Amino acid sequence: MDPVSIVAAAFSLAGGIAKATTAITQFTRSVQSAANDLDSVSKELQALNGVLDPLARSLSRTRNGSAFSDSLIRQIGDTLDGCDAVVTSIIENVQKYQRDTAWTKAKWVMFGQDDVLKLRESLEAYKMALSLGFHAISVYGPLYRMARLLLTMDVEAWATVSKTIPKRFESTPTRS
Repeated sequence: MDPVSIVAAAFSLAGGIAKATTAITQFTRSVQSAANDLDSVSKELQALNGVLDPLARSLSRTRNGSAFSDSLIRQIGDTLDGCDAVVTSIIENVQKYQRDTAWTKAKWVMFGQDDVLKLRESLEAYKMALSLGFHAISVYGPLYRMARLLLTMDVEAWATVSKTIPKRFESTPTRS
């Protein structure tokens, strides 16, 4: 998977999150007792959406996909796929309990709460993994650019830069 595919997957997942949020809202209107259970899921979906936007922006800014390691890109892609599967399961679960109106409340209490709790926990784990991936990209990208810059510098420019580094550390206040 390349950065462009990951950006597309992030946009697709954002669409799935919007669909899941709509399904949750409709379900909680008809089953008031499910509102507390699904509130935590809605918050996780919003938090996941908050991670997707900066992740997609960071990846879409790269001119060259080689700025990131293949394993990092692959792990982020796999995590997005996992998130998508969990979001799809949330939508399916909510719709499953919404279809049978006669026993909805009883089924929700007996089965639905546990199902959605497990899905929320999975969603939380994937969100944390994506957040870590985003932070890795935030650090890796500038380091990669700096390394490329250093490799293309001539000896005289490197000597000038290397002289300023100790001065920067000397002027940094230390804690006692």
